[in-house]
Amino acid sequence: MAVTFYRAFGLYAVLLGSLAVSQFAAAHGGAQKQDEYLRDVRASAQQLVHDLEELQNVVVSELSGQKERSLFRRVDGSLREALAFQNALKDGVNRNDLYRHFEHLDPKLHELLQEVRSQGVKQKALQRAIDQVLATDDHLHYVLSAGDTTEARVQKVIERQAKALAVTAQDLERTATFALGDASGQAVLLGDLKTFDRAAQQFNKIVHDNKDKKVTQAAFVAVNASWDKVIAGLKSLPPEDNVFLLRSATRADQLHDRLFRLLGMKGERPNLTIRT
Repeated sequence: MAVTFYRAFGLYAVLLGSLAVSQFAAAHGGAQKQDEYLRDVRASAQQLVHDLEELQNVVVSELSGQKERSLFRRVDGSLREALAFQNALKDGVNRNDLYRHFEHLDPKLHELLQEVRSQGVKQKALQRAIDQVLATDDHLHYVLSAGDTTEARVQKVIERQAKALAVTAQDLERTATFALGDASGQAVLLGDLKTFDRAAQQFNKIVHDNKDKKVTQAAFVAVNASWDKVIAGLKSLPPEDNVFLLRSATRADQLHDRLFRLLGMKGERPNLTIRT
């Protein structure tokens, strides 16, 4: 029996089954129904609200002082705007109105999270909470853009997903080094993870510096090949002894899948499945 390890970061795997079929369906000759679209966006918006509430809890427990209280109130402001966005997701809502809502929320949220991160560099729980909010925000942008095949929108999605993949690849390599660093026989997997990380960083740079689809497709070939080798190594790990690592790898697998589809890559995509 094979099972894909999921729920690496909150919402992602909960939605994976429905999103695999519906997201960016129009880009591949399909049509996504409005109710399916709103269902996915609502679920993502709800998760963002939840993650911001969790961030509030961590700020309270990890930070102290007047400056930190100011950050708390600013996070509260972002939470209020996320709730306003959630409340705007009514039947029949115009997609462009949702874009405007999100574009009002998103840049201020990123600016805030960068400041919160700088104030709590040594607070690991705070850093993880910030990472969760950013991952969910990227996911919301992805589902919000589903079905919109305009060149500008697709390019925005590719850029955000490429950046998310670069961050995730780096985190995955760091997690694996910590989890497997003293395990015998894992040098090849750790080396493959480093190669995947380098490929993801290079791909992210190329995507942001070059809008030519053929160039970005060519750059993704290296990402694809290195991820294929990582998957082969991950399959050999005992799932019961590497739960967190495998769940973290699922996040990378989902991002790889999205970019593979968005770029229109040919051939079979390597899938992360783990023996149980």
